[in-house]
Amino acid sequence: MHLVVLLSILILASSLSLIPELVASEPPTTDTTTSKPETSRFLGHYDKGLLRLLRAREFEALESATLQVQKQFENGMLSDIQLRDIYRQFYQLDEQDLAKLKEWKNTVPDSYAAHLIQGVYFKRQGLDARGEQYISRTPADRIEKMRRDHEAALLELGKSLKLTEKPFLSIFHLLDISKWGGSRNNLKRLIDTANTILPNNTLARNRFMTSLAPRWGGSYEEMNRFLAQSKKEGLDTNGLVQLEALIYNDIGMTYLEQQDTQNATKYFFKALELSKRVGGEFRNDWLSYTNNHVCKDLDLQKYC
Repeated sequence: MHLVVLLSILILASSLSLIPELVASEPPTTDTTTSKPETSRFLGHYDKGLLRLLRAREFEALESATLQVQKQFENGMLSDIQLRDIYRQFYQLDEQDLAKLKEWKNTVPDSYAAHLIQGVYFKRQGLDARGEQYISRTPADRIEKMRRDHEAALLELGKSLKLTEKPFLSIFHLLDISKWGGSRNNLKRLIDTANTILPNNTLARNRFMTSLAPRWGGSYEEMNRFLAQSKKEGLDTNGLVQLEALIYNDIGMTYLEQQDTQNATKYFFKALELSKRVGGEFRNDWLSYTNNHVCKDLDLQKYC
């Protein structure tokens, strides 16, 4: 089945229509967290611990732990970034891990986390198959592999949407897939739903912003309109700075592709300055063009 058709069936016609009803029954969750010591203890407890439970086939304990993580997020005790970081331990799964993941899904068929993890696995497999080259330079068999993997990811993520009240992380990964093969309407519905679940999120907004870049069929006018819209919606300064940095990051790459190194470097520096205000892993997570041009250049590394 074609990717766009599958997206429409899974997301628009079925799953997403349910989510606004789920989140409208209570006040929106804001991007607040517990006090730093309490949050740190919680995150430390789950750092790599979930993957160890999977590998030990402790499925009941694993299900209980992932439900607790999701509950902490849905109650506003974990941010979107912290939620994503907890699940990053599942990004690199081997064949034995996948077999155990299947056992977990068979043991707990309605497990939100198990379907989420399986969906993310297929998504990443698809992106690995696609590679970094322009679509015109990518072999057809690799594009087909990406499509097959992403269809499998959509099935798993589509199932996960109905298994918890606020499936924010599922929607974040669906945005990533839609960026590669979905329609503008799909992307808009996804970002609207993510913002309804978590109004002050940065993860989904950043992903959506990258989909508006000219290289993905958008424009810098669209990117700036989304920045203005996010400001109007009340996104905090930290989130607005991230969105602005993403615009400069892409403009820098556009100039670099035109072999205009001077202007490219100017915009990469703009992105870099904003990223310093954000701190954390933002630069490494989102500013790949800036990192590749500035932070890997021996003469420019001092600015990083």
